Amino acid sequence: MALNESRDTLAVGLSNGNIELYRRVLSEATEQPTWSRFDNIQAHNGEVTSISWRKDMLATGGRDRFVHVIFINSARPSLTVDFHTSSVTAVNWIVDEDENATLVSGGADKALFFLAPTDETLEREKWIKTASSICDIKGRKHAYVAQGKQVASYDIRGELIKKYETEKWTKNLISICLDDKEEFLAASCQVNVFVFEVERASVGHVVPVHAIRYFFIKTVDVI
Repeated sequence: MALNESRDTLAVGLSNGNIELYRRVLSEATEQPTWSRFDNIQAHNGEVTSISWRKDMLATGGRDRFVHVIFINSARPSLTVDFHTSSVTAVNWIVDEDENATLVSGGADKALFFLAPTDETLEREKWIKTASSICDIKGRKHAYVAQGKQVASYDIRGELIKKYETEKWTKNLISICLDDKEEFLAASCQVNVFVFEVERASVGHVVPVHAIRYFFIKTVDVI
Protein backbone atom coordinates (compact mmCIF):
# COMPACT_ATOMS: atom_id res chain seq x y z
CA MET A 1 0.00 0.00 0.00
CA ALA A 2 1.06 3.61 -0.50
CA LEU A 3 -0.11 7.13 0.36
CA ASN A 4 -0.12 9.82 -2.30
CA GLU A 5 2.04 12.92 -1.87
CA SER A 6 -0.75 14.99 -0.32
CA ARG A 7 -1.43 12.10 2.09
CA ASP A 8 -5.18 12.10 1.47
CA THR A 9 -5.48 9.08 -0.84
CA LEU A 10 -4.37 5.53 -0.03
CA ALA A 11 -3.82 2.84 -2.67
CA VAL A 12 -3.93 -0.81 -1.58
CA GLY A 13 -2.78 -3.61 -3.90
CA LEU A 14 -4.57 -6.95 -3.50
CA SER A 15 -3.63 -10.55 -4.18
CA ASN A 16 -6.34 -10.80 -6.89
CA GLY A 17 -4.68 -8.03 -8.93
CA ASN A 18 -7.11 -5.27 -7.99
CA ILE A 19 -6.20 -1.92 -6.45
CA GLU A 20 -8.52 -0.33 -3.92
CA LEU A 21 -8.43 3.44 -3.43
CA TYR A 22 -9.36 5.09 -0.14
CA ARG A 23 -9.89 8.79 0.58
CA ARG A 24 -9.35 10.43 3.97
CA VAL A 25 -12.68 11.79 5.21
CA LEU A 26 -14.18 13.02 8.45
CA SER A 27 -16.43 10.45 10.10
CA GLU A 28 -19.93 11.77 10.77
CA ALA A 29 -20.30 9.43 13.75
CA THR A 30 -17.04 10.16 15.56
CA GLU A 31 -15.93 13.42 13.88
CA GLN A 32 -12.51 11.79 13.52
CA PRO A 33 -10.53 11.26 10.30
CA THR A 34 -11.11 7.87 8.68
CA TRP A 35 -10.64 6.17 5.30
CA SER A 36 -13.48 5.63 2.84
CA ARG A 37 -13.11 3.41 -0.24
CA PHE A 38 -14.08 5.21 -3.44
CA ASP A 39 -12.69 3.03 -6.25
CA ASN A 40 -11.66 -0.55 -7.08
CA ILE A 41 -9.43 -0.84 -10.15
CA GLN A 42 -8.83 -4.09 -12.04
CA ALA A 43 -5.13 -3.78 -12.83
CA HIS A 44 -3.17 -7.06 -12.80
CA ASN A 45 -3.70 -10.75 -13.49
CA GLY A 46 -2.28 -11.81 -10.16
CA GLU A 47 -0.89 -10.26 -7.00
CA VAL A 48 -0.02 -6.56 -6.95
CA THR A 49 3.53 -6.44 -5.61
CA SER A 50 4.42 -2.74 -5.58
CA ILE A 51 2.82 0.71 -5.73
CA SER A 52 4.29 4.21 -6.09
CA TRP A 53 2.64 7.64 -6.43
CA ARG A 54 3.72 10.69 -8.40
CA LYS A 55 1.04 13.41 -8.21
CA ASP A 56 -2.02 11.81 -9.89
CA MET A 57 0.05 9.01 -11.47
CA LEU A 58 -0.18 5.67 -9.68
CA ALA A 59 2.49 3.19 -10.78
CA THR A 60 1.91 -0.49 -10.05
CA GLY A 61 3.85 -3.71 -10.59
CA GLY A 62 2.59 -7.28 -10.37
CA ARG A 63 3.40 -10.95 -10.57
CA ASP A 64 1.98 -10.92 -14.12
CA ARG A 65 5.18 -9.08 -15.28
CA PHE A 66 3.28 -5.90 -16.13
CA VAL A 67 3.99 -2.33 -15.07
CA HIS A 68 1.04 0.07 -15.19
CA VAL A 69 0.74 3.81 -14.72
CA ILE A 70 -2.86 4.67 -13.82
CA PHE A 71 -4.04 8.28 -13.96
CA ILE A 72 -6.26 8.90 -10.94
CA ASN A 73 -9.04 11.52 -11.28
CA SER A 74 -8.48 11.59 -15.03
CA ALA A 75 -9.99 9.98 -18.11
CA ARG A 76 -6.53 9.48 -19.61
CA PRO A 77 -5.89 5.80 -20.51
CA SER A 78 -3.40 3.84 -18.43
CA LEU A 79 0.13 3.22 -19.69
CA THR A 80 1.32 -0.41 -19.69
CA VAL A 81 4.58 -2.19 -20.50
CA ASP A 82 5.73 -5.80 -20.17
CA PHE A 83 9.51 -5.46 -20.37
CA HIS A 84 10.10 -7.82 -17.44
CA THR A 85 10.34 -11.58 -18.01
CA SER A 86 9.37 -12.47 -14.44
CA SER A 87 7.47 -10.91 -11.53
CA VAL A 88 7.83 -7.17 -11.04
CA THR A 89 8.94 -6.76 -7.44
CA ALA A 90 9.34 -2.97 -7.12
CA VAL A 91 8.28 0.28 -8.80
CA ASN A 92 9.34 3.75 -7.68
CA TRP A 93 9.13 7.30 -9.05
CA ILE A 94 12.18 9.59 -8.93
CA VAL A 95 12.28 13.25 -10.04
CA ASP A 96 14.97 15.66 -11.20
CA GLU A 97 15.45 19.32 -10.21
CA ASP A 98 12.93 20.38 -12.87
CA GLU A 99 10.31 17.97 -11.46
CA ASN A 100 10.56 15.65 -14.48
CA ALA A 101 9.59 12.15 -13.35
CA THR A 102 11.13 8.78 -14.24
CA LEU A 103 9.68 5.46 -13.15
CA VAL A 104 12.16 2.80 -12.04
CA SER A 105 11.01 -0.83 -12.03
CA GLY A 106 12.83 -3.93 -10.83
CA GLY A 107 12.02 -7.60 -10.93
CA ALA A 108 12.83 -11.17 -10.01
CA ASP A 109 14.41 -11.38 -13.48
CA LYS A 110 17.32 -9.21 -12.20
CA ALA A 111 16.29 -6.44 -14.62
CA LEU A 112 16.14 -2.75 -13.74
CA PHE A 113 14.32 -0.38 -16.10
CA PHE A 114 14.24 3.42 -16.19
CA LEU A 115 10.95 4.43 -17.83
CA ALA A 116 9.76 7.87 -18.98
CA PRO A 117 5.98 8.43 -19.30
CA THR A 118 4.84 9.84 -22.64
CA ASP A 119 1.35 10.47 -24.01
CA GLU A 120 0.99 6.88 -25.21
CA THR A 121 3.49 4.65 -23.43
CA LEU A 122 6.31 4.24 -20.95
CA GLU A 123 9.45 4.79 -22.96
CA ARG A 124 12.42 2.65 -21.93
CA GLU A 125 15.35 5.00 -21.33
CA LYS A 126 17.75 2.49 -19.79
CA TRP A 127 17.95 -1.21 -18.98
CA ILE A 128 20.39 -2.59 -16.41
CA LYS A 129 21.06 -6.27 -15.76
CA THR A 130 21.83 -6.70 -12.07
CA ALA A 131 23.61 -9.56 -10.31
CA SER A 132 20.64 -10.49 -8.09
CA SER A 133 16.87 -10.30 -8.07
CA ILE A 134 15.61 -6.89 -6.98
CA CYS A 135 13.49 -6.82 -3.82
CA ASP A 136 12.84 -3.12 -3.23
CA ILE A 137 13.36 0.38 -4.69
CA LYS A 138 13.02 3.63 -2.74
CA GLY A 139 14.03 7.29 -3.00
CA ARG A 140 12.87 10.50 -4.66
CA LYS A 141 16.07 12.25 -5.78
CA HIS A 142 17.86 8.99 -6.58
CA ALA A 143 16.78 5.37 -6.95
CA TYR A 144 18.06 3.13 -4.13
CA VAL A 145 17.83 -0.45 -5.36
CA ALA A 146 18.02 -3.40 -2.94
CA GLN A 147 19.45 -6.57 -4.47
CA GLY A 148 21.04 -9.52 -2.72
CA LYS A 149 23.10 -8.22 0.22
CA GLN A 150 23.63 -4.69 -1.07
CA VAL A 151 21.86 -1.49 -2.09
CA ALA A 152 22.93 0.44 -5.20
CA SER A 153 21.96 4.06 -5.84
CA TYR A 154 21.35 5.44 -9.35
CA ASP A 155 20.67 8.91 -10.69
CA ILE A 156 17.67 9.69 -12.90
CA ARG A 157 19.67 8.73 -16.04
CA GLY A 158 20.39 5.29 -14.63
CA GLU A 159 24.04 5.99 -13.85
CA LEU A 160 25.45 4.18 -10.81
CA ILE A 161 26.30 6.52 -7.92
CA LYS A 162 27.25 4.33 -4.94
CA LYS A 163 26.93 0.88 -3.44
CA TYR A 164 25.98 0.16 0.16
CA GLU A 165 27.36 -3.18 1.31
CA THR A 166 25.97 -5.13 4.26
CA GLU A 167 27.99 -7.74 6.15
CA LYS A 168 28.96 -10.94 4.32
CA TRP A 169 27.40 -13.11 7.02
CA THR A 170 23.95 -11.55 6.72
CA LYS A 171 20.96 -12.82 4.73
CA ASN A 172 19.62 -11.19 1.57
CA LEU A 173 17.81 -7.89 1.98
CA ILE A 174 14.01 -7.76 1.93
CA SER A 175 13.16 -4.07 2.44
CA ILE A 176 14.68 -0.58 2.51
CA CYS A 177 13.59 2.93 3.51
CA LEU A 178 15.01 6.46 3.71
CA ASP A 179 14.30 9.57 5.74
CA ASP A 180 12.64 12.51 3.97
CA LYS A 181 15.96 14.28 3.31
CA GLU A 182 17.57 11.06 2.05
CA GLU A 183 20.44 11.40 4.50
CA PHE A 184 20.03 7.96 6.06
CA LEU A 185 19.27 4.62 4.45
CA ALA A 186 17.96 1.62 6.37
CA ALA A 187 18.15 -1.86 4.84
CA SER A 188 16.43 -4.85 6.42
CA CYS A 189 17.09 -8.56 6.11
CA GLN A 190 15.30 -11.27 8.09
CA VAL A 191 17.28 -10.69 11.29
CA ASN A 192 18.93 -7.24 11.14
CA VAL A 193 18.50 -3.65 9.96
CA PHE A 194 21.60 -1.89 8.64
CA VAL A 195 21.53 1.91 8.85
CA PHE A 196 23.81 3.77 6.44
CA GLU A 197 24.84 7.39 6.13
CA VAL A 198 23.98 8.05 2.49
CA GLU A 199 26.90 10.37 1.68
CA ARG A 200 29.56 8.17 3.28
CA ALA A 201 27.96 4.83 2.32
CA SER A 202 29.09 3.57 5.72
CA VAL A 203 27.13 1.51 8.25
CA GLY A 204 26.24 3.55 11.31
CA HIS A 205 24.12 1.01 13.20
CA VAL A 206 23.09 -2.63 13.04
CA VAL A 207 19.78 -3.32 14.77
CA PRO A 208 18.47 -6.88 15.41
CA VAL A 209 14.88 -6.62 14.24
CA HIS A 210 12.81 -8.46 11.62
CA ALA A 211 11.57 -5.66 9.36
CA ILE A 212 11.64 -1.91 9.00
CA ARG A 213 8.63 -0.43 10.74
CA TYR A 214 9.82 2.85 12.19
CA PHE A 215 10.14 6.50 11.29
CA PHE A 216 13.24 8.71 11.21
CA ILE A 217 12.42 11.67 13.46
CA LYS A 218 15.51 13.78 13.98
CA THR A 219 18.45 11.41 14.07
CA VAL A 220 19.13 7.84 13.23
CA ASP A 221 19.21 7.04 16.96
CA VAL A 222 15.43 7.33 17.15
CA ILE A 223 14.20 3.83 16.18
